[in-house]
Amino acid sequence: MSGLLALRARVTGTAAAPELSASARLSNATIAGQPYDGADADLVYKAKQASVRLVVRQDSTHTLNGTGSVPLNLSWQNGWRAKFGEGLEARAQSAGLSMAFLNAFAGKTAENISGDLSLDVSARGSVNAPNLGGTFHLRDGKVKVIPTNVNINQVAIDGSLDSNTIRIAEFVAKAQDGEIRGNGALPLKDYQEGTIKLSLSAKNWPAIQTARYQAKIAGDVAIDGALTAPRLTGEVTVLEGSLRPDLAFLEQNKVPLQRDETIVVVQKSAADQRSQPMPIINQEEAGSTNNQPFKKASLDVSLRAPRNLWIRHPDLVAEISGNLRATKKPDGEVDLTGRIDIVRGSLVFQGRRFQLTRGSVQFTGGGKINPTLDIAAQYKVPEYDVEIVLTGTAQKPSLTLSSQPRLDQADILAVLLFGRPVNSLNQNQRGSVQQSALNIASGFVAGKLASSVTQALGLDTLGLDVGEVDASGGRIGFGHYVGDKTYFSVSQELSGQHGQDVSLEYQIAPNWKIGTSRSTTGSNAIDLIWQKRY
Repeated sequence: MSGLLALRARVTGTAAAPELSASARLSNATIAGQPYDGADADLVYKAKQASVRLVVRQDSTHTLNGTGSVPLNLSWQNGWRAKFGEGLEARAQSAGLSMAFLNAFAGKTAENISGDLSLDVSARGSVNAPNLGGTFHLRDGKVKVIPTNVNINQVAIDGSLDSNTIRIAEFVAKAQDGEIRGNGALPLKDYQEGTIKLSLSAKNWPAIQTARYQAKIAGDVAIDGALTAPRLTGEVTVLEGSLRPDLAFLEQNKVPLQRDETIVVVQKSAADQRSQPMPIINQEEAGSTNNQPFKKASLDVSLRAPRNLWIRHPDLVAEISGNLRATKKPDGEVDLTGRIDIVRGSLVFQGRRFQLTRGSVQFTGGGKINPTLDIAAQYKVPEYDVEIVLTGTAQKPSLTLSSQPRLDQADILAVLLFGRPVNSLNQNQRGSVQQSALNIASGFVAGKLASSVTQALGLDTLGLDVGEVDASGGRIGFGHYVGDKTYFSVSQELSGQHGQDVSLEYQIAPNWKIGTSRSTTGSNAIDLIWQKRY
């Protein structure tokens, strides 16, 4: 806060019946980064009545006016005495206050806050328990939410209040082509927040738009209960999204460090405390229970992703769908149940891009998020079909290799690297197979190649990806949703007959799809697909 403050006060009368007048003038002011034209305040006390007038001027069009009077018995003849009586009359009005000053308090959560708040609020009765009433309106609100990188370009709020409740009659927020609408109430009791009740409905809302994650959602969410222990319920549908997680286990150069159990961490405190081993804190526990409101909160939210949600990584491109349910009891951990299925995609293994043929991630709850895996991918060479199967759990996965015609594990690696079994390799090639067996997660180079092709063709900016690229040939392609239910894909072989494939897939019912494909090499197909989740 900065500015020039001038004060003036005058006391007349007697100690038994004093008369007071005071004034304050603020000029050239800047408060929390918001410049103000000035502020004037006047106080008059006479005949056991106190009156106050306040004017705050942000600029020529943004002003707050306040007036008030209250019976007051003030004296210091036989000791200090100041007793308010019944008959409070106070009112605050503004045709518009700029919300830009909130930028100084937003920290790293928001920026570019703006909007005009108009209000007309009154208080009557006693100072200790006034009868409140009034309305407030926010217009032309704007804000950028920094953690999600979402620019909300329009916010409007209409509300009212009385002595018991603050009511939000309508809340509207718009960002891109999405919208959130809501309403609710915040009961008041002795000026302390009691229970909250808020309902929100989202349509095509850009929930997050960062470099790593993008998602648009729709759904309905309700928040109720005490502010110190809120309850969140609802259903949310991910309309489309792209996730770029840090999948370190796919890259050979990212090996997680394991804690040395022989190292004991100790802490020193007061003199009456000796050095004692410090318990190792589980990160999952520390991340959730240290926040008191979250610790006391309860949760029951269903999350649906019917289609067009993608995981994009140099070594993994996959469209996923699924239904999850997140629940939590007060003082408990988040419990996640449900299943995520892989619709289509590819995975790099040993420098080869495998096409995902099936995949599911099953969350079974139990207070610990450790889903079971069942993922299979296939790669074709001229004489063999190679399949990798990932099973087990996320914390203890198990990888199995198989082929048709059937080969041993070492022969499968040799086929992936050189196109033929071990007994057909020379000594140097056999050494390469041994090294690959020791470092089974290699494939980083092929992933970088796929990434560079994607960027060179500009496919990443269009939401498109390389279908398959590898050192021995393969094909390049892209796919994209046309509307909500139609998936269109095109691919071009880089070796062999250099054929082109075009396919369409249409969702005709929740469990039914119809697909058609055509190739310039002469193969055509029409498929009717039925899929049921158990």
